[in-house]
Amino acid sequence: MSKVRANPETLNDVGNRMLTSSRDLTESGAAVGEQSTFDRGSLGQATVGVMIHESYSTAVYSSARLIENLCAVLESDGENIQRASRDIDEVLNRRKP
Repeated sequence: MSKVRANPETLNDVGNRMLTSSRDLTESGAAVGEQSTFDRGSLGQATVGVMIHESYSTAVYSSARLIENLCAVLESDGENIQRASRDIDEVLNRRKP
């Protein structure tokens, strides 16, 4: 049988940081989504014929979805790393009969 070589505390800390990052990004993603439009008139003649407002909205929407997907990955991976940390800790602390 191979030896387990991992530090459960370190893994747990990594999982915690990933979950914290997911929450922080979720908050910033919501803020990005709130900025999805702007007043066309604010740019005056610069917007004539270039559809800058549609491009801006698409870019903000895409960024918000990207942040959302990244948050989901960070949350899932953070939970899996924490679970692995607990499993390793259990194995390391198991006493032979």
